[in-house]
Amino acid sequence: MTTSNDASQAKARRRGQQAAAAAGITIALALVPAVGLVAMNYSLPLALRMLALASLLGGLLVFVTHGHRRVTAAGLYCLTAGLMTGAGAWYWAGQVPPEASREGILLAALSLYASTAVMYVVFWLRGVPDASNAESQPPMPPKMAWGFRVLGLILFLVGAATQPLGLALGTLTQAIAEVGVILFAASLLLSGDIRLSKAPIRTLAVGAALVVFYLVLFGGYGRLRLAALVITVGVIAQFRLRTRIKALALVAFVPMLIFFGSIGQERYAAQIGDPTAEAAASGLGSLVNPLATYGQLSEHQVDHGYGSTFLAEFTVLVPRSMWPDKPVQFGAVIVEELRPDRVLTGLSMPCLSACEWYYNFSWVGIFLMIPVIGFGIRILDRWMLRRGSGRWDQPSDVLIFVVLAILVGSIADLAWGGTATWVVRNSQRLLALLPFVFWCYLAAKSRRAKRPEDQPYDGATRMPPHLTRSRRAP
Repeated sequence: MTTSNDASQAKARRRGQQAAAAAGITIALALVPAVGLVAMNYSLPLALRMLALASLLGGLLVFVTHGHRRVTAAGLYCLTAGLMTGAGAWYWAGQVPPEASREGILLAALSLYASTAVMYVVFWLRGVPDASNAESQPPMPPKMAWGFRVLGLILFLVGAATQPLGLALGTLTQAIAEVGVILFAASLLLSGDIRLSKAPIRTLAVGAALVVFYLVLFGGYGRLRLAALVITVGVIAQFRLRTRIKALALVAFVPMLIFFGSIGQERYAAQIGDPTAEAAASGLGSLVNPLATYGQLSEHQVDHGYGSTFLAEFTVLVPRSMWPDKPVQFGAVIVEELRPDRVLTGLSMPCLSACEWYYNFSWVGIFLMIPVIGFGIRILDRWMLRRGSGRWDQPSDVLIFVVLAILVGSIADLAWGGTATWVVRNSQRLLALLPFVFWCYLAAKSRRAKRPEDQPYDGATRMPPHLTRSRRAP
């Protein structure tokens, strides 16, 4: 009886949260024409600030409500898109854009805001059930946990050792170290007690691994990669540990932005050679500039790519020395379109997911983006829930779970830099997982060799059912 009442109360609570979210998103969609009226009849800065507040509050609301206690890919995407739209619109409402106009920025912000809201209503509103019952999750076997730990340490040491050698591996060395930290953290978080207070050394070890990665391998660039690493560890932890991961994320959100801003400020001062030089947007230029780039591209006479940048993502692991004419990725295409004088410098400009779809298919691309990204993230959340609610007694199960956690934890790359950034970075991480795949193959092969039906019957082992069926007497 108690279980039935608990289930009905949980269902009623979910319905209430969905109704509140539906009401909020209805108001959000109604705000789009209101912003347009304010822009036409009053002032563009006021319209940009209205849209900025709506984007920030909407992204925060979806992050908190979607998935209930769990962090989901849909919640992370909405939070990132809301932050990019809100921060960019608010900043450019008070600054004169050097390249784009405020009209173009407002149009870009409206398209990003409206497309995210429609994706949420159509694909994510019902969310996914809250099945993160940590008490029923069996821990990872101790021997397998130690295997993960050793493999994680090896990958981290390989990444840390190859980076100073100057090998032509780009950011692949950092991806190898990232996977090493993730496997090391997973081996600790998925084993042992579900309460953090009962295993403080385990918590300190995970935190120490993240700190060592920052001190050894982080060079000031790729701040979103660092955030994705921390988020991935949190996504793994929420399926095993009894903790309020969303509350921790919200508490750390503003300090993280301040910290990332200080990194950007130090990097800019080092580039200029003047310690007193101030970077744009307090060191958070990569947070506000993509919206201005999107606005500038929408006003630029563009030769649309018709899917060429998406084709480039399938060839990301092919060296250009082997295929000189392979398709160019989206970040480099933006430089060719908007900064042709800097093509030879190797510059790559991030420009939001909606911007990539606009470049390929004009404004029709925004409508095409909605079902592709909306349905894809919905499926990703479903798979993550299914694997996170299962068992972790086989290496292959943990492999699939870790891969899904990496894809969910890096979803901010998709909203910030488009599918190109998301695919490139995750391709490197999955390539670093190949030793783990080989280990899973060996473990499965060894397990098949030890099946009871393949061993001779010694009288003590229980016989298979088809050999113990009773026969009728003649």
